[in-house]
Amino acid sequence: MKKRTTLTIYLVSSIAIGTATAVGLSYASYVYNSRYETPVEFNSGVLSEYFESGDGTSSNPYSIRYPDQLRNLQKLNVLGVFSENTHFKLDDNIPAAGMDWDSTHLFPIGSEDYPFYSQFNGNGKRINNLLVTGSQTNDIGMFGYVAMGSRIENYLLSSPTIYVTAENNPSALASTNPFAEIFANSSNNLAATLGLNLTQKSGATPAYFTTTKASLTGGGATYSIYYKSTNESLLKYQNNRWEVQVPVGGEQGKFYPVQLSARIYGVYQNKIISYTLERWHINVTYDGNVNIADPNNDINVGYWKTLHAVSTEGVGPHKTYVGFFIGHLDGEAFFLGLYGGTSSTDTNSKLIVQGRPVSSFSTLIGRTVNDNLKDDANGTFASRDFDFDYIIDPTNPIDDSENFLLPDEPTSSDDVNDYMKEMNDRSRNISSYYSLTSAELDYMRFYPSLSNASTTYLTGQFDQDNNEISITQNALSLDNKPLSAHVFNYQPWYYFGLEEQNNFFLRNGIWMYLSAPSATGWGGFFSRKSNRYEARIKVTYVASGNQGNYFQFLYNGWNPSAAGIPLFSDHVSFAHWRNLTTLTDDANQPIYNPFAYPIIQLDENDDPIVDRVVEHEIAFELNLEKVSFSTDYHLMLAMGVGSALDGSDSDWTVNSSNQYFFSNEKFSQVGEFTCRILKLDLFFTSLEGQYSRQMTNVDYLYSIPTYASGTWSNWNKPSETRVYFDVGTGILSPGTTATYRFYRSGGALWTVSRVYGYHSIPSGSGWDLKNTYGYTQAVLGNG
Repeated sequence: MKKRTTLTIYLVSSIAIGTATAVGLSYASYVYNSRYETPVEFNSGVLSEYFESGDGTSSNPYSIRYPDQLRNLQKLNVLGVFSENTHFKLDDNIPAAGMDWDSTHLFPIGSEDYPFYSQFNGNGKRINNLLVTGSQTNDIGMFGYVAMGSRIENYLLSSPTIYVTAENNPSALASTNPFAEIFANSSNNLAATLGLNLTQKSGATPAYFTTTKASLTGGGATYSIYYKSTNESLLKYQNNRWEVQVPVGGEQGKFYPVQLSARIYGVYQNKIISYTLERWHINVTYDGNVNIADPNNDINVGYWKTLHAVSTEGVGPHKTYVGFFIGHLDGEAFFLGLYGGTSSTDTNSKLIVQGRPVSSFSTLIGRTVNDNLKDDANGTFASRDFDFDYIIDPTNPIDDSENFLLPDEPTSSDDVNDYMKEMNDRSRNISSYYSLTSAELDYMRFYPSLSNASTTYLTGQFDQDNNEISITQNALSLDNKPLSAHVFNYQPWYYFGLEEQNNFFLRNGIWMYLSAPSATGWGGFFSRKSNRYEARIKVTYVASGNQGNYFQFLYNGWNPSAAGIPLFSDHVSFAHWRNLTTLTDDANQPIYNPFAYPIIQLDENDDPIVDRVVEHEIAFELNLEKVSFSTDYHLMLAMGVGSALDGSDSDWTVNSSNQYFFSNEKFSQVGEFTCRILKLDLFFTSLEGQYSRQMTNVDYLYSIPTYASGTWSNWNKPSETRVYFDVGTGILSPGTTATYRFYRSGGALWTVSRVYGYHSIPSGSGWDLKNTYGYTQAVLGNG
């Protein structure tokens, strides 16, 4: 076996007292050498002794087999000896049982001052009982801060423990970088003086940045600053400036992120080391510009400092973020999962907080680009969630009022307008009851005869007497209520046989209108400037009864500007609502298959899942070019439950000479069923740029993959659960500790895996586990 080399304490000490002289001016012989894309490429052969094997290239990554080699990675990373092209992997010889951690903790790999820029492939391996101490950084996890352009993927953590203690002194990190002594100490923070000046695009002249400094002097020496773009197809140095490039295939409304970093380099103990002085986050627009502030749409200016901010331009310093895998992610992460643990064992993953406040947007990754409120790309999607247990007040008399009932059908033409007005009023009243604002009523409503109900379900957890625990919650009831949708047609005598499609309503359904220019929150997202939309509708519910009933959708178009009588102009596009299953994608396959979304699901033994919480994420993509709307119409959807569409007919007709009638598209049902919705999460976005793809691609929690051929593979469905917490300033009280532990269950067939969280915290502290907007609620408890 190859001899393993460890960066020991005496080396740490010698580095910590390094001076400008120790850093050395021999660095000049390597900087900008055409042999290396970045100067630290020189280190590949020098550093191999610190790992099991490899030279850090993509074809021969540095291989990590033992805990001390992972600690070497952390210490060397602080020195800045790795580049964006350095590759690591967990060793092939790690057994199926995983790498067992020893008793020596790991400092987080990468921090705001010492980012992890490289590529880490876990190779489908597992690390058991990892110990991480985050006392010296704001970003805490196995990895601390992971920079844009880097990637973490493909491994499991089994029973990791992350400690957050009171100390927060990055300069005391293992293997401290000597450059920090010179350029980032509190009395001489030269890094904070760096600036970037933007000139917006003008005609044929591209947008470009100029930098305020080409070098810095400190510790008796002058160092050239090496600027680098994470993506030269978006930001490239040419003509003595950093020019913004037009994104290939750029789409209007979409932002393309890139980061520009400023680093200095020096030679120390035969290694080229570096230090990151500053990073700027830049959002490039589709036409090669940089977006400007747009306060009306909650969009901020499109570039800012991310490290040594000295004004409101920046987003830092920020909170302490913690996650099992990564504290703060600007790069990419894929296929990360927690292994093992149950509600009754000590093998759960643990986060222990003592001595300072912390926050986390998810248990695996504390913060991503998409969690950054300064990120201007987050202002352009539309979403809404409903927690009916929280919304429904059983003591509110509206629950038993006529608002939930269908009005009596008209018996004469004089009654028709009154019927339509009453149906509209009841729908608005119900929708307001379910927490919709007056503005939201323009693009979403609940219709009679939906109703409220309580539902009791089993949790899969057991009390001390081994009895399964049940919970009772309030829910929106669709029990035995199949969806139907109707169009109100008016045929006056002077139209000579023509009909005006004047209005519509639903029964037992939820209406969503995908264009509302005047509506706050969704306005402009679904204009006809785009044709392709993505829908993700997550339903959390409890069901029982006969199989054969599914979540169903109908569609139609609405023209809010139609003039109506006496000018012939339809408000509704089609005289009959149409089944969403009739729309096809680019491959001419149906965009929606209701048989994939039965309300009664089956478990791994093909037994019906009844009286338990079930989650469906219904996903489909719409191409309006296939809908056959004219440009005046915008898409609207009707959502409900049913078996099969009965077909179109005329529900009723009055007055033969001046006819009013309603077309009727109604779903049948199979037998009796209950469907009680606990939570409904709606997410819509345009695939043509109205929603930025700047979000880092993260699969937050996975159920257990398959172990074969020496690695974990065939990763299962994500849990779609984000458990987060925000520990307040009271944690600073002496002796105060908050402990959180998590485990995850496997998913069966259509069901996603579940995440369970327990906490042991001071009574009344307000540090309970929470869930972020738009993700499934975890099962939480004390323990």
